[in-house]
Amino acid sequence: IMASTALICFRQKTFLQKQIKAVDAMIGDHINHDPDLRSKSERLQQVTGVGPVLSATLLAYVPELGKIESAQLSALIGVAPYPKDSGTMHAPRHVRGGRAQVRHVLYMAAVSAARSNPILAAFYQRLLANGKPAKVCLIAVMRKMVCLMNHLIKDPDFVLA
Repeated sequence: IMASTALICFRQKTFLQKQIKAVDAMIGDHINHDPDLRSKSERLQQVTGVGPVLSATLLAYVPELGKIESAQLSALIGVAPYPKDSGTMHAPRHVRGGRAQVRHVLYMAAVSAARSNPILAAFYQRLLANGKPAKVCLIAVMRKMVCLMNHLIKDPDFVLA
């Protein structure tokens, strides 16, 4: 009984992996056959730490990218800190709301960028050196990435240094 269960699980896993590859290929084809999406995707992937998964996610879930201000976009995605102050009490700021699908993918991209992007890595290390918790630093990197990507799409003449 255990061997047949393991075989069924293996077959299901293989089937699902094939399905995921097929869907990824369809998404890539869709982006590559649309000149506007292709140019936006290429523009987004100029940022070290942004890959095809994040660019496809942003293009699918954030049609406002490049059309609204960065502060609004950060709030829309859910990486803008909101105060919880009342009277003389000043509680720590927290991020909340927004588009969770985008935020989850952006988090992993921020982890990659905090290691491999020289500018964002220096920003992350500076925040850590100032005593900020690691998660707070990653959220700050996420917000900085959102602002940068928004500016890249908004202004076609903007060039990364």
